[in-house]
Amino acid sequence: MAEIYSDLPSPSLTLNPHASESPDLHDMICRITLEHQIAGLRSRLHPYQKESVSAMFLKEMSESDVPDPLYIQVSGMDKTVFYLQPATMEILRECPMVAAHHGGVLCEELGM
Repeated sequence: MAEIYSDLPSPSLTLNPHASESPDLHDMICRITLEHQIAGLRSRLHPYQKESVSAMFLKEMSESDVPDPLYIQVSGMDKTVFYLQPATMEILRECPMVAAHHGGVLCEELGM
């Protein structure tokens, strides 16, 4: 499944496909969460789906690195924070950063 979706191009993040400039991030998120319809989308979204789409847009537009999700934060007995990679048992003082991955699929049901 991952191979199928990794080959698909990411959609344009403009709300109007004919617009020549990218909209302001704040304006885009407000339109997604407040308006009834997103340009190019055939079905109507439930409020919880609009929140997910907004979060997806924020992730798509982010160019910054993110903490490596393979590491979990743990505290020592003296409250010192460490980061553990359970598969390798590697322990670090700082969580490694990785490039943000772009692309995704909205597939959720209420209550899931």
